[in-house]
Amino acid sequence: DLLELQNEFPGLYPFSNFVLGEMYLQQGRHKDAQTVFKRFVSQNSPEAFWKDRALLMLKKMETE
Repeated sequence: DLLELQNEFPGLYPFSNFVLGEMYLQQGRHKDAQTVFKRFVSQNSPEAFWKDRALLMLKKMETE
């Protein structure tokens, strides 16, 4: 459903990439999680707290 929202309304739901990243991590899909977390971090609109959290998740995946 999140992927459909992103396709139909690009940029309207800025936190969809963060949520997708979390879901991909839970599924063990680390490469997909990295992709969407990087996309989330590159967006202009997310709040600093959530951007920092996404960066932390990316760093954690790099060390595992």
